[in-house]
Amino acid sequence: MAKKDLYLATSLDDLSSQWKKLPEIGNKNWKAIACSLKKMIKSADEHYLKGDEEKAYVLYMRFFAILMRKEYFVFKNEICSEIGGTTTCNSAMDRLEKLETSLKTRYEKRNPHESLPHPQYSTQKTPEPVKMDISKLGTINSETLFKKLKEKVTLLIDVRTKDDFQASQIAYAFCLNIPGDRIQKGFSAGKIQDILEANQKKLWSSRSVKDDVVIMGWNDNDTATHILKHIMQYWDPDTTYKSPIRILEKGYEHFLTLFPTLCTDPHFTVSRAKDDESDNIDEVEYPHINDIVMKDDIAVGAPIVNRAHKTNAMRIYEENRNVNDVLKERKILSDEHTKTNKQLEDAERNIHSSQVPSESEEYKRLEYMILELQTEKKNQQYKNELLTKELQELKNAQSQSLKLPEPEKIDDDDEEEPMDISEPVIKDVPINRPVKVIKEIPYIDRSVKPSFNNHIDFSYQEEQQDSVLTGLKNLGNTCYMNSILQCLFSSFKFRKFLTATNYRDSINYTSKTEGNICEETAGLFKRMTMMTESNYVECSQLKSNFGTYQKMFRGRDQQDAHEFLTIFIDCLHLELNTLTISRPINSASEKCWNEFTKSKESRVLQLFYGQIKSTVKCKTCEKESATYETFSNLSLELPMQSNICSLFDCLSMYFGGEKISGWICPNCKQKREAIKKLDISRLPEFLVIHLKRFFVNTEYMSNVYKKKENYVKFPLDNLDISPHLTRSELMKSTPKAYELYAVCNHYGTMESGHYTAFCRRNTNKWYKCDDSSVSPLEQKNVVSCAAYILFYKKCGPVNYIKN
Repeated sequence: MAKKDLYLATSLDDLSSQWKKLPEIGNKNWKAIACSLKKMIKSADEHYLKGDEEKAYVLYMRFFAILMRKEYFVFKNEICSEIGGTTTCNSAMDRLEKLETSLKTRYEKRNPHESLPHPQYSTQKTPEPVKMDISKLGTINSETLFKKLKEKVTLLIDVRTKDDFQASQIAYAFCLNIPGDRIQKGFSAGKIQDILEANQKKLWSSRSVKDDVVIMGWNDNDTATHILKHIMQYWDPDTTYKSPIRILEKGYEHFLTLFPTLCTDPHFTVSRAKDDESDNIDEVEYPHINDIVMKDDIAVGAPIVNRAHKTNAMRIYEENRNVNDVLKERKILSDEHTKTNKQLEDAERNIHSSQVPSESEEYKRLEYMILELQTEKKNQQYKNELLTKELQELKNAQSQSLKLPEPEKIDDDDEEEPMDISEPVIKDVPINRPVKVIKEIPYIDRSVKPSFNNHIDFSYQEEQQDSVLTGLKNLGNTCYMNSILQCLFSSFKFRKFLTATNYRDSINYTSKTEGNICEETAGLFKRMTMMTESNYVECSQLKSNFGTYQKMFRGRDQQDAHEFLTIFIDCLHLELNTLTISRPINSASEKCWNEFTKSKESRVLQLFYGQIKSTVKCKTCEKESATYETFSNLSLELPMQSNICSLFDCLSMYFGGEKISGWICPNCKQKREAIKKLDISRLPEFLVIHLKRFFVNTEYMSNVYKKKENYVKFPLDNLDISPHLTRSELMKSTPKAYELYAVCNHYGTMESGHYTAFCRRNTNKWYKCDDSSVSPLEQKNVVSCAAYILFYKKCGPVNYIKN
């Protein structure tokens, strides 16, 4: 796009006279105001795309000037909705900032004495009805911030480290610390709230009522300020800000120089804790930068085989099936597809002809049935694709003289007949394999040494005999809660702890929730353990108590199961963190873990929490810098380019290296290109994996959430996590493999959906928990494109040796 020659002004100050000519709004109807703003932003976008930077700049500035007037705030909610919501404002803001930078550079390069090419445009300055500067839109200087702090109408967010913030900060009541090392790209405003402490969440919630929001780092090199600004602009759909979010120019370093008396420690210098030798007691994670596998190099769908183990390499050929096996499975799949189509047609016919009210339980049951059948139909289509691919590979491997007809595919069109397997079953088809088939040889990982305890733990045997099958009554859109509680109930060690007689000895009754959530959960689990005539129980008291402390869960609106799980687990941990643990600190990982727990742990922490190490390696000097963060679940992105992927693909994408720019290397003492890599430095007993299926569709003006329905192949047994561990964690004599014991599923969309749980109980049998109903489930149906949250546990001693 060619930029149009400058013709309106000779500088930005000169150009200000153009946009400051604002139309009179007076007492116009808010719809008229919105209509004018809509036309103005449309015209600005057109000039921007044509390369007329000056005209676009004037219109964008005029647009924001009107938004900041009192007349706008009277109808701010209605007008904001009418013009397209925060997405329109954010897009205009981004373009305006680019225009300001571009025009400033072009004006400086231009000869100040050069006459304008189009003198017919007047540049005569007129009275300024609105005093506004571009710095108020993108950044703010220290002097202006100082004046605003006196008015106490500004929320100040400091993204420096927690230690630096506590050492020296601006003495201001509405100052919130969100450490930059805890802010990651891809976070939403809800995720930011999750990482805040209880006393910080009130300040965070005030962002919509404050006149200004200012983000501050140590200096202009702090990238966390821009990441947080991006999150608040684009990933905070429920908040309407009174004015554009701004970043403090030159950061706290410059503010401290100008206004030292307003800071708690005027002699403060930036902390270099991460560069001290005390934090380098861990071994170097990646001796060579080429050892890091980059996210861009990960091929989705490629098989992952650890060829360091000879038996694993041989199993590749042992597990290959012949053509007959695949053909039989496709025939079964074809019959199931026909049955599913028939059930779906019947269910849709029943709901259309039904006379029952749409609010009734019967109507909702039919709706949920349709959602599940639609998902099952997609599962069968994905399975057919996998079988077709496998069949083709087997055909390519066999003799060229054998000719078989091409397999048919499941058609997505409901009106067409489903596939019919007509291929003959062939007996004893020889397949050319590069390695001779060998009888299975059990693999034993000799790097894992047995640990000797003073007592024998029979919990594994008890778990295998677990036969409790109790449902949970739906209290009105509480399927999200029921599904998570069923998965937690299947966490046998956790359930055993809460149903023991002495669990109250561990409750911290001085916590915010005073132990109420823990006691209600324990009571619920005990009632579920006792067999009842109705085979289901209610959790109304637990929901009521939890809603008392978390208002978003008070009503009967549908909520996100992952959000409920994260908050619920954190709440239980805070109620039970009474275990005083003293450990020797021999590594940076242990030091950070101790700082997080403050030597007070809980049984929930010991079971569900792990730790991630974030390593940043300079591409110039290969110096490493590391930070650590605890987690109770991993949130994995799903690939956009493939409808079928594996859990290994998602893990590799999450833990793969990524390039970062502008990182200040502690060794080079300047900005460098670097690579960031994540690894697990502390494995939890229960590994909970959240598949991020919901995302904001940017095609719409307002924030509309869509759902990814990828078919993710995840193992039911022997999920090997060792490729994603730090060196120190890999050397520990603990199992590195996990087995699946529960799945939380979501059917439908963000606006209308249903949750269920698949749980493994009763000697490794699977059951479907659908609110008050619990029914047997075939193991082959556990993997589904509805899978939302996966619950894994460390393999027991028998299974681990077997796998």
